[in-house]
Amino acid sequence: MFALTVFFIAAGIFCQHAYSEPDKSTAHYDAGLRFLNEGRYNDAITEFESSLQNDEGVLDTHLRLAHLYQFVRDDRSRAQYHYDAYMSLLRSLSGADRQVVASTISSQHEKAAGLFQDALAYLQSGDNGRARDLLLEAVELHPYDPMMQYNLGIASHRLGLYDDAVRYYTKAAGFFHESEGILFALGTAYQQNGDEHAAMETYRKVLAVNPRHVQALNNCAVLLERAGMYDAASAYYETIISVDPQYFRAYNNLAVLYALRNNTGRAEELLKNAVAVRPGYLDAHFNLGKLYENTQNMEAALEEYRFVCLYDSSYPDVIRRISDLEGKSSNSSISANEKEMFLLSGTKTHPALKHAAGGITADSSPEEQRLEKAVEEHPDDSGLYLSLAEYYCGQNRYDDALLVLDNAVRNLANSLDIRLARAGLLARQKLFYRAIMEYDAIIAEQPDCLQAHRQLSLLYVQYDNPLRDSRKAMMHYKRFQELGGSDDSENITF
Repeated sequence: MFALTVFFIAAGIFCQHAYSEPDKSTAHYDAGLRFLNEGRYNDAITEFESSLQNDEGVLDTHLRLAHLYQFVRDDRSRAQYHYDAYMSLLRSLSGADRQVVASTISSQHEKAAGLFQDALAYLQSGDNGRARDLLLEAVELHPYDPMMQYNLGIASHRLGLYDDAVRYYTKAAGFFHESEGILFALGTAYQQNGDEHAAMETYRKVLAVNPRHVQALNNCAVLLERAGMYDAASAYYETIISVDPQYFRAYNNLAVLYALRNNTGRAEELLKNAVAVRPGYLDAHFNLGKLYENTQNMEAALEEYRFVCLYDSSYPDVIRRISDLEGKSSNSSISANEKEMFLLSGTKTHPALKHAAGGITADSSPEEQRLEKAVEEHPDDSGLYLSLAEYYCGQNRYDDALLVLDNAVRNLANSLDIRLARAGLLARQKLFYRAIMEYDAIIAEQPDCLQAHRQLSLLYVQYDNPLRDSRKAMMHYKRFQELGGSDDSENITF
């Protein structure tokens, strides 16, 4: 596979024209560039092929077609044909011209790559505005690199620039049209931009690639629920539960739909399942309280509300409900229009759409209390951070574990164990870009870090990683072996 990074090669360098019909060739070439910029890659192929029919001697056109055939249409034979034509024309240039080409490629590649790496660092630190500015510069040098387009989409998405996010994600998806990660990001951008029809269609593309993609199933259910299609939404939630019985939000959301249809028995069963999976899931406890209150089981309702208040006294409406039930006031009975389950909007939204929505307070087991207190008292002990993060992972509380490791990195910047653990957890959560960047940073400081090379070799061949790169995988695996590693070595997967 030849590298994507040659896309940015300046068109003027390669346009060695010997036109038979120059006007037609140039018009088709310009149209091809326009379609490329719009992400209309198949139309670009048609125009570039038409351009070559009028002038077969343009290196840039052959090179662009080689990449388009390989990465858009997966037509390796046609891609090889154009790449061979490009190499033949390049060899026919004089030595001085070849030197100009090589120099231009090197300087532009180096600058674009540097901007891209700096942008990734800003993305990781949360400075999305600076990251976006740098990525826009990089894209000017390298307009058709899908990874730059994808990360530009991420930065725009985080800044609330949803139109831009849709545009850049779409361009990236044009190359990686079977990448569930890019398609899911595109779906969330559509959804937050208010285009629910496009969001639904995009989530269905995700599910065509991976029918077990829980977040896409969840967001489809949410969209159907908003449209009043409760049966269809319920079917999606049921599928989520069968695919991932630990996905606690699905139990809660499905319970709401059963409660709306007055099936309180099934709603109660589902809410109990939700708190069994996630004991500290406050939305489910509050919904149980409302369910019990609706069915006049006031003692059970009060117990649920008190549990919620114990962990979050600011939880909406919980103080009033406790007061009403404890005081046995006339307000304790619920009006007819209030006989619906209360469901926070955040519970319907996967963290990829609204990251703060997943921050549910967890159970206060003695072990958790002990570890949290130990970390607070000894903030310089990396082992305590790792133990607390491992505890959270054992409870399927990966967001909480990542927060612990983020805090540990801030307090113990030089701890290799912490950084490796965080990179491993990022990879486990399929945050591939952040994971790869973390491992790269470790290697930059410690080139002989065996674990980092091994994990990168695995990440670069993972099937759902849009950054898949067999060449880089082999490079890191060879380095891993050179350092004395073997396939029996312990992997840092966290």
